[in-house]
Amino acid sequence: MASCMLALGFLMKLLFAASVSASSYLRLQHKYTELAGSSKHGPMTSSHFEHVHSHDVLRQRRHLLGATAFPLGGSADPTTAGLYFTELQIGTPAASYFAQVDTGSDVLWLGCASCRNCPTKSNLGVKLRPYDPSDSETSSELSCTASLCTTRCVAGNPCLYQLAYGDGSTSEGYLVQDVLELPSLKNLTVSADSANLVFGCAVSASGGLQKRDQALDGILGLGQSNLSLVLQLANQKKTPQTFAHCLEGEGKGGGILVIGEVNESGLSYTPLRSNQLHYNVNLKSIQVNGQPIQWDQSSSTSGEITGTIFDSGTTLAYIPEASYLDLLQQVFPTQSIQHLSDLDLDCFVYHGSVDDEFPTVIFTFESGATLRVYPRDYFIQLEYGKDTLYCMGFQISPSGSPHLIILGDMILKDKLVVYDLENQRIGWVDFNCSSHVTVMTSTGPPTEVFSTTIGSAHVDHFPALRLTTALSMLFFLLLIV
Repeated sequence: MASCMLALGFLMKLLFAASVSASSYLRLQHKYTELAGSSKHGPMTSSHFEHVHSHDVLRQRRHLLGATAFPLGGSADPTTAGLYFTELQIGTPAASYFAQVDTGSDVLWLGCASCRNCPTKSNLGVKLRPYDPSDSETSSELSCTASLCTTRCVAGNPCLYQLAYGDGSTSEGYLVQDVLELPSLKNLTVSADSANLVFGCAVSASGGLQKRDQALDGILGLGQSNLSLVLQLANQKKTPQTFAHCLEGEGKGGGILVIGEVNESGLSYTPLRSNQLHYNVNLKSIQVNGQPIQWDQSSSTSGEITGTIFDSGTTLAYIPEASYLDLLQQVFPTQSIQHLSDLDLDCFVYHGSVDDEFPTVIFTFESGATLRVYPRDYFIQLEYGKDTLYCMGFQISPSGSPHLIILGDMILKDKLVVYDLENQRIGWVDFNCSSHVTVMTSTGPPTEVFSTTIGSAHVDHFPALRLTTALSMLFFLLLIV
């Protein structure tokens, strides 16, 4: 959704950016160490009882809250879409809007009817429509005195926002409040409930957000701030502070997006790093064929963002330059590769199954959780002139944050990924995202939520790659907590 050129220069603007073994599970014994000791050597004390009781109350509260799910469209393949999006029903009467699913930013915004340069048509097979506050009986501007507005503005005026993304694109406008329909788990086309939602009404968009190739009505930020859809629903007691996505990558695309608690086995968890704007975790190693990839953060400078970010708003994956060069040596010990300067990709001609010839890349995180990236995941197949090429989907980290690792859709697809904000952890497991996931409900037995596919991409050329990880909020005028 920017220029067809894939030069990584645009990334310089980024300021802030399973197979699962039994040992991959997060160890929880420390929660009950003291309790276990007391059961062996004497009766349970009142403090032990209070600990157990408070734990049970938290679990019961999560189960008493509801859940909702939204349909998905798009794919991780940059030759067709390079992003995933959902459909939202907003307003009274409700109207449909399509927004990119982005765990790398925090705010939902839609192009306003007054937007000067928002796109009006899309190659993603969906019909765009501007959000017009005057068309909804329940729409209202968010005032400067509202708790979700921390901008310095005059009382009686609307609350303004301005966002900048990692690819250099921007969105700015004012905040509004309206009704969001919450789909039924059993039928995503039927509303089961509704919630009051604060979101941005964009009056201006720039950069890639103006392009038709990957145009949508807006971006759905699913980050950790109070303006995130997840936190707004949790604060209204609609859903718990947890959500999950399953991005289908091998077939028609689409998948599953659930806000609520999923009930699936085999998930590996790693804790989130504390006090981070993004879903940032601690990576311990990268391995290919049992050999560690060079990876050194010791030279990171003060104030530089490090760690590993899970970001559904980014198409590919980004690793430090030294790691990337070592990875090339490990993956291509004898294979001849060429660098396509116009696409800024390292590619090669190959006939056959890449899974049969090339190695799996294994990421190991804090707590021992492992994430496997198969050759079919990290290679991009594209037609280039008369040749069919495979190109490396891993890229070099942006110069502004050279030690930062970003795991985009290329890594996240074909996995059930759970963002458990209450317990500050992320979990995942290899999954058939064209099937269904089981979701806990507040009114009865667990419910199966089935995969969906909305829209269909019609891209005539290789589009640019999305990287919508929000910047360091240098331009963001709203509360991020």
